[in-house]
Amino acid sequence: MRGHDELVAYLQQLPDDWDSWLVFADALAEAGDARGELLVLEHRLATHPDPDVRWEADVLADEWLEAYGYDIGDDNRDACVWFRDLAPVAARAPADLAPAFARPLAQLLALLATDQDHPHMSPVLALQRERVIRAMLAWIDRAFDGIPVPGKNHRTIHQAEAADNHDGCDRSRDHLGRWQDLPDEHLLVNQWALPHLDGVGLHYYAPAVMSFALRHPHHERDTWITQSFEFTLVPSKGDLRAYQESRFERFDRAQRAAIYAFTRVAGHRDGAAAWQRVFEAERDGERADWFDLFSPR
Repeated sequence: MRGHDELVAYLQQLPDDWDSWLVFADALAEAGDARGELLVLEHRLATHPDPDVRWEADVLADEWLEAYGYDIGDDNRDACVWFRDLAPVAARAPADLAPAFARPLAQLLALLATDQDHPHMSPVLALQRERVIRAMLAWIDRAFDGIPVPGKNHRTIHQAEAADNHDGCDRSRDHLGRWQDLPDEHLLVNQWALPHLDGVGLHYYAPAVMSFALRHPHHERDTWITQSFEFTLVPSKGDLRAYQESRFERFDRAQRAAIYAFTRVAGHRDGAAAWQRVFEAERDGERADWFDLFSPR
């Protein structure tokens, strides 16, 4: 098994811009806990673009687990990586919500030690995850509060679903109030609607879909509504790029930040990578060229 010094030397050969995620591992290592190195390796496994490095990290992680007799469980390890990945989100989160997205170092140090014999997620980690979800729901609610219902010249969700079937319908079945009060059932019975909404319609229904996805991460009904939205947030190519730009034009800076945070919380890696470019560029103010950052030509 590789020693600590050898492992550190290996990690130091990697790009310098990965230094930020070593903070958590250092806290564990200083406490004499080998899981600090394990978490570094797990993060490298999940994020490094080189498949050989990912494989090497996987091997090293298995060695550390076996050598120290730890089985903190995949759920706990995945949660630790997830919490660490959320750290940049706190920089632009509403002030009262930001702590939910920061790395809970003290909690993790305490709770992982108590659950090493249980393969499932630590109860404290689960509570922290719920806290993040609640904060994300509140963030979406604030950022998109007051978005008006699509007018008669713009499709509602039932009309968009009808368009997918090469049909039409009136608005009599639609919820025409606040998006926060949109019944979940309207999303579940109109799962093919999203591509047929224009910018006005997407602006109204996007926060409702994000809220639904966070509240029902494992809903048993057809999951296309959430998968379709995940595809919606990934840069389009070719002729679809201009159409996507027109659909996103109503999202303001605060809403774009909330969308980035949602992709992180929901674990949508491709979407998060694109929205992060916008998020980082707009730290000090709105960028007129934000869509070109999101979807480079």
